[in-house]
Amino acid sequence: MKYMRIAAVGDIHCPRFFPIFEKSLREIERPHVFMLAGDIVNRGKANEYPVVVDAIDSIHGQVPIVACFGNEDNELYHEHEIIELVGDRVTFLDDATASLSIGGSTLGVIGVSIVNEKVKDVETMQTIFEDRAGRISESLKELTDVSDYTVVLSHYSPLVETETKFSWWFEKAVKDIRPSLIIHGHIHISTKNRVVVESTPVYNVALPAVGSITEIVL
Repeated sequence: MKYMRIAAVGDIHCPRFFPIFEKSLREIERPHVFMLAGDIVNRGKANEYPVVVDAIDSIHGQVPIVACFGNEDNELYHEHEIIELVGDRVTFLDDATASLSIGGSTLGVIGVSIVNEKVKDVETMQTIFEDRAGRISESLKELTDVSDYTVVLSHYSPLVETETKFSWWFEKAVKDIRPSLIIHGHIHISTKNRVVVESTPVYNVALPAVGSITEIVL
């Protein structure tokens, strides 16, 4: 395969921004894979998740869908309800990996979960993020061995506020192996929706920031 076309979006907050999402679905080319970067539903409204999936299916057919959870998908811990509603149609990656064979190429994806722990102690939070960085690093190493492309999918941005470098824990996670691409959402207001950090493209695909589904070609 000479290229891989990815469609990515986050923060649809369905039904809030669904009309924009549906309009954009009709304007993009059919992707090889669709990635959902969290906050697909608004404030834990799990029953809205199938609305988004059905819209993708009705316009582009049964393309693979890979997703991570956002803080509003997670509100009151609705992840299991969402998974039950969409069944096997969506591959959810919650600190987990998946390998997809697409057109003769292999795409490895790691989904980064949100932090649920309500911790105010700095030392404890440091430990949580140290552990997370270690898990991501090991997963990236494993994916790189078996993948033509590696993608990190996260709801929260991996960048510091200046948008010029990775946060300390994410820098540690990707120190040895740079993924082909990093996709995130959550940032509704952004002046730059694509930056390159140490040779890795980083995309903010939050629908309110971009105004459309983001199309990425690897």
